[in-house]
Formats: sequence, C-alpha cells, structure tokens
Amino acid sequence: MTGYFLGLSLLVLYLFIESEANDVDWSRRLVRIVLLGIFVWTVGTGRVDVRSGLFGLLIALVVNIPLYYLGIAPDLYEGFLTGYLGDKNVAGLFYALIPILLLAFVKGTWPRRLLVVFAIGATLLTGSRTSLGAIACALLWLLFARKLGLVWRGLLALGLINLLNYLETNYAQAWIFEDRTGTDSLRARIDEAALEMVNGIPWYGNGLGTAVVQLEDRYFFFHNAYWGLIVEGGWVFLAAVLAVFIWVGLNPLRGTRPPQYVVAIEAAIIVLLTCATRLGEVFITVPAAIVLGCAFAAQTLERSRGSRVQTEPKW
Repeated sequence: MTGYFLGLSLLVLYLFIESEANDVDWSRRLVRIVLLGIFVWTVGTGRVDVRSGLFGLLIALVVNIPLYYLGIAPDLYEGFLTGYLGDKNVAGLFYALIPILLLAFVKGTWPRRLLVVFAIGATLLTGSRTSLGAIACALLWLLFARKLGLVWRGLLALGLINLLNYLETNYAQAWIFEDRTGTDSLRARIDEAALEMVNGIPWYGNGLGTAVVQLEDRYFFFHNAYWGLIVEGGWVFLAAVLAVFIWVGLNPLRGTRPPQYVVAIEAAIIVLLTCATRLGEVFITVPAAIVLGCAFAAQTLERSRGSRVQTEPKW
C-alpha cells in the first residue's frame, strides 16, 4: 500500500494548501481525513480483525432496533428508525451497508439470505429511500457483475446509479413515502443552493468544511457527497476519492468470475456510490473506510493467489 500512502500524503498536502489559501478553518476536517486514511491502511493490511468488528457492528445495529421502539434509544425523527445513529439517513447507510459487506465474511445460503432480509427490513424502517435504492443496486450487482467483463461491468455500475437517480426523481413520493412533500421541498431548495455553489467555485474548491448552504437564517449540509467533495477540494478532491474507490473497490481491470467475497465488497462499494448521490457525507466516514480497507485486503489476496482462485480469505 505504498502507493496509497503516497497518494494520501499528496492529497492531504493539497487540501491543506487550498484550505489555507481560502482562509477557512480546516484543522478538524483534515485530521478526520488523515485518521480515516490511516484506519483504511490498518484494515487493508490485516492489522484489524475486521470480521469480528463487522459482526460487532451488526449486533449493535440489531440491538438498536428494540431499544428504539422501547423508547430507550433517542428518537430524533419520529416514526423512523434512528436510535443511537441519530440521523435517519445515517441509519439507512449503516443498515444497508454493513449487512451487504458482511456477505463477504459468511458462508452458506441461509446466513447470506438472512443478512439481505435484515438489510432490506431495517433500512425500510429508517425511511431512507436512497439507502433502499442502494440495496437494490447492490443486489443486482451481486446477481450479474460476476458474469460480466470490463465494459459490461462499467455499464452496469453507471446504469444502477442512473436508475436510482431516475427513481428518486420520478417516484420519490410513491407508496409509503407519499407524505414527504415538505421534506422533499426543503431538500430541493438545499440542492438548488448547493448546485449554485458548485457552479461558482474555483477549480480548487472553497476549502475543507465549506460544503454548507444557508437558507434564510439556517445552515444545512449538502445532500450530495459528490458536490461536497467538489466544493471542499475542487475537482482534484473528487477525482482522487473516486479514483481510489473505483479503482481499488471495483477494480475495472478485474476479469470475470471473481471470488464471491470480492463481489460482496464490490456490492458494498455500489452502496456507497449510490448513497453518495443523495446523502451529504458518505466517503469520509468510518463505514466507507471499512469498505475501502476490505477492498485493499481483497486486492492483496487476489495478487498473491491469482485472480482466478476461488477460495475464501482468512480474514
């Protein structure tokens, strides 16, 4: 992972310089990026028992559900499962992502099916439409990506993201979500202000921590993680983050029929990429760091064993 550390160091230096040039308070955000970058390295090099950690996270997510409905855990979004995760979209990301990633660590048909059912059911309780769409995209990836070559895998990834955007645009208030008119109106105003900011920034961005818009007397974070990266660090920041997640996580040059655990990690990457279209903070988070670390570990295993080996790793 020498190349990863070199790239991370250059990115941190760039973000420091451009944030200083913009005269913004960058320290907290940059420290977070550095710490998460180191965490990716610890996971990717096997210094963390990620399997145990993920099962611990899964148990915590399971326990959070009864604690929420018993009134013990916080209820910041009445009617939507949040609990100790605080925000319903954050909760949706966790409930969608962790079970999908755990598919790389379990064997047997029924345990895998239970994880998928849990992911869908719990995410539905959070009311996060984007996370539900991300699960659907991940499941389609699990079904078809293993059989496809380079070009078709790329087209599938783009198609899934565009499908989610289409559903969000045309069916966002269908079924049980028909009462979201008010919140969707606010989100549309936030998106309009955010896009105006994206179109007006210099190529190097406005500096770390500036992906915030003001509506009247209130401040709101972006609802699009891609736009957030552009505003904070320009197109360089966006390109760097997407490059590592796509190149390492989806490995465009990977041949057909990769091991099942690799496809599961790819599906988790698909969850991140799709959630990022409608959630403000996705890439610079602990769950994303875990997924990226697993992707690095899988890449190392593929190189050492050969990409055609179908055995499972000893996480």
